Amino acid sequence: LWAEGLLNIRSTSFEELMKKVEKTFGTKIVIERNDFPELEVVRGKIPISMGLDYTLRTLQGIIPFEYVEENDTNVIRIL
Repeated sequence: LWAEGLLNIRSTSFEELMKKVEKTFGTKIVIERNDFPELEVVRGKIPISMGLDYTLRTLQGIIPFEYVEENDTNVIRIL
């Protein structure tokens, strides 16, 4: 799906998903929480062309997490 411009979120753990997001958007994601939310998505795709912010906000609609983007860096902190 990556070749089609889509991020596949099906059947993956939260940690694996954040690694996919990190690689896809060329950003560093630091997870600052001890517990990882359960990802219960049977199928799902997010268009990469919509950008990182859209992707994270879309994921927040299905997974309980907060994030902060550090100013002037390429780091996203997952809280």
